[in-house]
Amino acid sequence: ARRMHRLTPTVVRDPPDGLLLEIGASAHLFGGEQAVAARLAAMFLARGLTVRLGLAGNPDAARAFARFGRREGNEQAAIRALPVQALGLADEA
Repeated sequence: ARRMHRLTPTVVRDPPDGLLLEIGASAHLFGGEQAVAARLAAMFLARGLTVRLGLAGNPDAARAFARFGRREGNEQAAIRALPVQALGLADEA
């Protein structure tokens, strides 16, 4: 998580095994969101870690895309295509 501060000041742990980064304000400094995503992936892969990234307009959607994949280009269509488990609701809900 500390190394991610090279790319953005906003890094939040997302237990059990995730990180959320707000890159909207700093992405232009590194060539855009896709370039930041590629740089992040390279940082994790260089350390032998598995990485799944999700880019979205809010943290919940980004988390869902990272954990369940994103197959549609349009963000709203991609969210609709996700399984209900992507919502991260408690079992009793």
